[in-house]
Amino acid sequence: MDNMVISRPSALIFFCTAYFFALLGDSLLVARLPGALAGTGAIVLLFAIVQLVTKKDNYALLTATLGAVAMNMVWVSRVSIIEAILVPLILLNIYCFLKFIENKNWWWMFGGTLGLLLLTKYTSIFLVLLYITYLALEKRSYFKSKKLYGALGLTIVLLIPVIAYNVALFKSQGHFDVQLSYVTRQIVKEWPVLLGKIQSPLSAIGVTIRNIASNFLLILAGLGTVITGYWSLRKYKKEIVFLWLYIAFWTLSLIKIGSANRFLSIYGPALIILAAIPLMILWEREGRKRYLWRGIVILILLVELVITSKKTIATYPEFGIAKLDIYFTKEFDGIDTAITPESNNPHLNEVIKTFSKKKKAPKRELFIIVYNNSIALPTKQWIFYRRFLYHSTPTLTVEEYNAVQEKNGSEYFKNFTIYFVDNTNETIIEAKKESSQEATNLRKNVEEKNIAPDTIITNREGSETFRVYKFEASEV
Repeated sequence: MDNMVISRPSALIFFCTAYFFALLGDSLLVARLPGALAGTGAIVLLFAIVQLVTKKDNYALLTATLGAVAMNMVWVSRVSIIEAILVPLILLNIYCFLKFIENKNWWWMFGGTLGLLLLTKYTSIFLVLLYITYLALEKRSYFKSKKLYGALGLTIVLLIPVIAYNVALFKSQGHFDVQLSYVTRQIVKEWPVLLGKIQSPLSAIGVTIRNIASNFLLILAGLGTVITGYWSLRKYKKEIVFLWLYIAFWTLSLIKIGSANRFLSIYGPALIILAAIPLMILWEREGRKRYLWRGIVILILLVELVITSKKTIATYPEFGIAKLDIYFTKEFDGIDTAITPESNNPHLNEVIKTFSKKKKAPKRELFIIVYNNSIALPTKQWIFYRRFLYHSTPTLTVEEYNAVQEKNGSEYFKNFTIYFVDNTNETIIEAKKESSQEATNLRKNVEEKNIAPDTIITNREGSETFRVYKFEASEV
C-alpha cells in the first residue's frame, strides 16, 4: 500500500484509540466507545459550568438534562470523529478558565487542558482569541499576572511534540501537516482540498445546522437568543458576553474551514445553554399554574428525546460501511493471511509486524483485497487501512494491484483469492474523484468472465452501495 496517505492524527485521539483497541479490540463499538464516554463527561461539564456561572442548581440541572437528550450532543457522541472528544475537552478547558478567573491557582489546570485541547485539534485555537478578548474586557489586570503566562508556557510545552512533528515534516516533505498547510496556503498534492470546506461552505450553514440539531431545539435556542439580547439591553452581563464571544469566534473560524456537520458540533454547548433559558423561565414561574408549566418543560424534553431517537438511531443514514465490515469479519473468521504485507513506510511496517505476531487463527490462506480508490477516505480508513495495519491483510487499490503485476508478472497473484470491492452510484466517494479507467477495466473483465458478486451491500433504502467480487486471480 505504497500510496496510502496518512496525515497526522490528533495526538490525544491517537493515544485514546490505540489504548482502547489494544484493550478491547478494533471493533466499531470500541472505536465509538471513547466518544460515548467523553459525551457523558460533556453533560457533567455542562452542569458544572452553568452552576459555576449562574449559581443556580435548577438551571444547571435543566441544561444538563437538555444536553443529554438533544440531538446535536447525542449525535457527536455516537460517531467516531475527533469532535466527539473535542467538545468535552472544550467544556473542560472553559471550566478551568472560569475557575482560573476566580482563583489564579488554577493556572496549571487551565494551561494543561488548553495544551491537551490544541493537541486534539488546531481549530480549538479560537478559544485563545476568546480568552484574550474576554480578559481585555473584564480582567485586564490578568495581563500582568505571571500565572497567566505560566499557563501559556505550560500549553506550549505540551505542544512541543506537534511543533517538532511539523518541523520534521517540513524538512522531509516540504510542507506542514494538513491543517497548517491549508492555512499557510501550501500546495500539497495528497491534500488538494479540505472536504469540509468543499462539501459545506459557510454559506450552507442554514442547511447543515439542521442536520445535527432539531428544528425544535433551534427554535428554543432562538428564543434564548432573544431573551439574552433583552437582558443585555437592560443590564450588562459578563456571562452573556462570554457566550456570544464563543459563538462569534467559532463562526469566524468557519469562514476558513467550512460548515460541515462535525464543525457545527462545536456550537452544541452554546445551543444547549441558550435553549435551556426559556425552559428555565417556564420552570421557575410561580402561582397555581406552576406545575402546568413544569409539565410543559418535561413534555418539551420528552419531545426532543423522541426526535433524537428517531433521527440518530431509527432513521440515521446507513451507507453500507458497517455491513461491508461485517462481511469481511465473517469471511476471514478463523483465517489469517499467509503473507505479511509491507508498506514503504518503515514505521508502519513495525506496526504491521507487531500485530502480525499476535495472529492465532488455525488456518492461513493467500488472499488480497483490491478496491476502487474513488471510495471515500473514511471508508478506506476503516475497511481497508485498518485491516492492512492491524490484521496484516494485504489491501491494494486497483492501480496498485495492476502495478504489482506489471512489475512482477501476471502470475504473481496466481494462487491468491481476490476480493474486489467496487462502488456503485450510491457509494460515498471522495470529492472530485471518480473511478479510474483501471478500476472500470477490472470491473468489465470480471463481468465478462460471468463472475457474479459474492455479496451486494445495500443501504437502509435497499440501494446497492458496494459490490464485492470474489474470484481466483487466475480467472481474470
